[in-house]
Amino acid sequence: LLSGNATATGGPAPMPYAMVHHPFTLLDLVDIVTPLVPIAGSASAAGAWSGGAEDILRNYSIGRLFGMPIIEDGNLDIATSTSGKGGVFAAGLGGGIILATANEWSVEPQRDASLRGWELNIVGEYGVGEYLAGWIVELQNDASTPG
Repeated sequence: LLSGNATATGGPAPMPYAMVHHPFTLLDLVDIVTPLVPIAGSASAAGAWSGGAEDILRNYSIGRLFGMPIIEDGNLDIATSTSGKGGVFAAGLGGGIILATANEWSVEPQRDASLRGWELNIVGEYGVGEYLAGWIVELQNDASTPG
């Protein structure tokens, strides 16, 4: 994203970047960076990458990798294949994915007598799309169900 895109195709993509992937794929990454036995010359099972690995073990969240936030999304489709399609993209203002609102969101209160209260319904119309395909990199990884 940073150096692989020619200026003619919109590159380099603006920072910051983010990575989105299926939890089964990220589980494999967690298994790699958090070994169960201490690495030679280390008092910790986390080994040389002790700060990051210990954070993963404590919070079960990868957090950041190569400066990018790692986002787990179980909505990524793996029903038709064990290959999980995720991606790295330019995030934030002016990023690779855009949100366009056709009808601004509004809150409509609705009385619910059975709850003896009010429900707040948020109503609006929106669309999501690619701003520049060169600012999105597709990642295909194994997302087999853990055994």
